[in-house]
Formats: sequence, C-alpha cells, structure tokens
Amino acid sequence: RRMAVAMNATRLVFLLLLLAGPERAAAVAASSSTYTIAVDPRFELLGVLYELTGRGRSDRSTDAYRAEVRKRFSAFRSHPAVLSFERVVSSGNGESLFATAVLFHSDPPELALLDEGADIPGFRTPAGREELSAFLGELRDFVRASGFQEFYREHAVFYRDMEKATAKTFAGHDPVAELESYLGIALDSRVHYLVPLLFQDRHNFITPYPLPPFALGAKRFEVYTMLALPGAKDFSVGVWDEVLYVFIDPAFFYFDKAAASSPEAFYGPEIARCRAVAPDCAKDFLGEALIYHLRGKNRAKVPEVRGNEESVRLRKRYTAALSERLDEYERRRAEFPTLWDFFPRLLAIFPEQAFPGKPAPEVKLPPVKRSTDFFAPAGAQGNAIVRP
Repeated sequence: RRMAVAMNATRLVFLLLLLAGPERAAAVAASSSTYTIAVDPRFELLGVLYELTGRGRSDRSTDAYRAEVRKRFSAFRSHPAVLSFERVVSSGNGESLFATAVLFHSDPPELALLDEGADIPGFRTPAGREELSAFLGELRDFVRASGFQEFYREHAVFYRDMEKATAKTFAGHDPVAELESYLGIALDSRVHYLVPLLFQDRHNFITPYPLPPFALGAKRFEVYTMLALPGAKDFSVGVWDEVLYVFIDPAFFYFDKAAASSPEAFYGPEIARCRAVAPDCAKDFLGEALIYHLRGKNRAKVPEVRGNEESVRLRKRYTAALSERLDEYERRRAEFPTLWDFFPRLLAIFPEQAFPGKPAPEVKLPPVKRSTDFFAPAGAQGNAIVRP
C-alpha cells in the first residue's frame, strides 16, 4: 500500500538536465533516487493515539474521518498505549521520539524491529530501550484489542484518495529530480512523502543519518518527510527540507576538515559563537537560502525568521548573502557543474563577512558526483575524500 503513488526520479532528471544545458547534463551521475506519496499505517496508528489524547487537529478534509476515529476507538481512551503516549507528548518532544522509533519497525500489527543492530535515536540507553520495548508491547496490544487493522483496511479507498489529492498538488513536479539537477549531485535516496491525517508532529528523518563517520559504507538513504494536508496551495512547502541534508550534512563535515584548523579561523568569531550554541546554524542558513531558491521566490528578500534580536539579525544577514551567492552559482554552472564544486566560493561568504578586506582562505576539494561518494569506504576506487 505504501507504494500507491510513486515516481522514479530518473524519469524527469534527464529532461530537466537537457533543458538546463549540456554542461549541467554531464555533471549529474545517473540517479536511482525515487519518491513515494503515501498514508503510512504506522503514523495513522500513532495518529489514533493522538486523537484519543484530545490533541487532534481540525481540517475540513479529515474532520469526518476524525469523528469516525473518536467513535470507533473511544472505549480505548484509557488503554496503556494511549496513556503512555499522552505522558510522553506532555513532556514536550515525546511524539518526535516515538515517530522516529516506528520508522525502525514494520507495519502493524507486528511492529517488528527491521534491523536488530539498529541504533534508534532517543532510546540508546538501557532504560530507553526498556521504555520503547514496553510502549511497543502496549501498542501491539492496542492494535489487537481495538481492531485497528480492520479499521485501516475499511478506509483503504479514503487513504488512496488522500494520496492522489496530495500527488495532484505536485502538479507534474519531481522534487527529488529537481533538487539533484540544482545540486548537480545524485542523492541516492528513497524519499517517502508521508500524508499524516491525524498525527500532529511534522516529522522528518533520514536513515542512516548522512553524517560521517556514522554512515560510512551507506549505499542509499531513506528520507521521511511529513507533508501538509492536500489543501496546501504550494506543493513545495517542506518537500526539500529534509532530503537536502543528504548533501548538506556530509558536505559541511568534509568542508570543515579542509577549510581551516578551527571553525573560528574560517567562519569568524560570530559564527563560532553561533555554532557553540546551535552547532547546525551555518548549515541551516545555507539550507534556508537553498530552499528559497528552489521554491523560486523573490531572491531580493529572505524568509521571515524568529528568535532573539541577535539571532534574527545574524540569520537574515547570512541567508541574504548566501542567497545572493547562489545567484552567482546559477549564472556560472558551466564553470561549477555541482554545488560541491562551488562550495569554497559559496562558503567564502563567512570569512568575507567576518574578516572584511582579507581574501577568503583557498579551499581545495576532491570531486564528488553523488552523495554516496561522501560515504564510500576509505581507499575505495575513485573516492578522493580524506577520511577522518
């Protein structure tokens, strides 16, 4: 069922590349990236628990469905699975932890661990593993006692209609192919766009997480992104926010190793302070600028941001500067077939702003054509990345 609406990124990537020009077409390695759009039974199950806690959201496209859920499952309001879920949701981020955990397990009713060696974030300690095991036991019992599987099967046509409605908002776009075309890098990813009808948390996750050295040897990345409901007017909201980091995380990791002896020496004291508090701040500035470009908005402006005065000022200034430098990347694709090729010029924004009047340090990078090049085992043929 989860493959109800699917696209292979290679269908459009060559057309996009040919339209973009021969130099760009030569830059991207053949990609096997795919995406699917689906209602996921694991998240519908968590969504039922969400509804039973009284925290469900109202939306015209799902209100009748929500009413059915409340009627069908109200007798199980005090089931241990609901009470456990309510307790962790009340703690602030429990739903994110459980949302991550179910991705490592099969569909209900089994909810079996897919990889015995899995390192599940948030549940790495013995106490955490025991808590997760107890919750999964309660969840399996809820599925059996409540008749969740029968309910899910009864709504198969509704789920299919919601998948189709969501796919329609893509309006012929292949977001994964478009991203690969812009980066010039094959992402080697299977992107799962989830349509959460009841689950509240807009949850994104990648497995294995693409940060060296933890994912060395990875051949493919599974990327999970929860979309807005089909009523959203702009298909592009959220579609690149997670899969983009299949490139950004390893690129920053290896760029930092090549750029300078310390982050402050390259990025300057202002960004060093930012990264001390929020280690991903420089990545996120670039991520915001890239998403803004991919969405084709007015690049003279940058998205509104929130936070304290200093963080807002910093974010606006660097996002605007990076966005302007991305305009240059787009003009010079013949010289820079991939964003990785352009990375030294792009990230030179940071030392240019930190040390006015001084030339940015020269940074030389080995060639990378696909995301898995960052994760090939040390000494692999054709791999020039210097391993940590």
